[in-house]
Amino acid sequence: MKKILITVLAFFTAIAFAAPLGLSGTVKTNAAITNLRIGVFLVDRNGNPTREWTSAIPSGANFNLSVPDSAPPASSLNTLSSDSMDFPGLLGDVKITGTARATRAIVRGYSDIDKNGAFGAADKLLETTVTRGRGNLILLYAESRFRVQGDRGFDVTFETGWNLVAVELGKTIEAKQVDRLDNLQLEVFASQGY
Repeated sequence: MKKILITVLAFFTAIAFAAPLGLSGTVKTNAAITNLRIGVFLVDRNGNPTREWTSAIPSGANFNLSVPDSAPPASSLNTLSSDSMDFPGLLGDVKITGTARATRAIVRGYSDIDKNGAFGAADKLLETTVTRGRGNLILLYAESRFRVQGDRGFDVTFETGWNLVAVELGKTIEAKQVDRLDNLQLEVFASQGY
């Protein structure tokens, strides 16, 4: 009985700490975009969006997204290697410790033409830039824990599950994991993205 109680307690403790990641900020556009939504998309090996993971309608010039903590499909996971990683600020000699099976996600605006609240074949994915001062973000799901190191102090350990890493670029690279990232600036262009 004691063993069962400890297992149940550990399970609920893990659930309590597995909170969704939060992203918020402002949206700027160069034209009136009908039915604008801001989405988080899983990407393929080349960085192209493949599947919407979550999305929200901006409220005026502001947006607020919550990234669900559920795992993406196993088919979307890829093995990352030191010569194929394109993280912001990751330069020089790259070292990976652990098995880096993961999928990245990006933030993109789109025109929800059919107004169904999800990205579909009829919708238009828009070119979008995401900034936060001199910072960038890495949004990634890791199948298991792994560490990535590079030049100028880049050193991040990705934990099992969803990871949100804020990367500040400068003379040294500061990369830290956070549960929430506010004050992002999204610029969404009326031209179609990839």
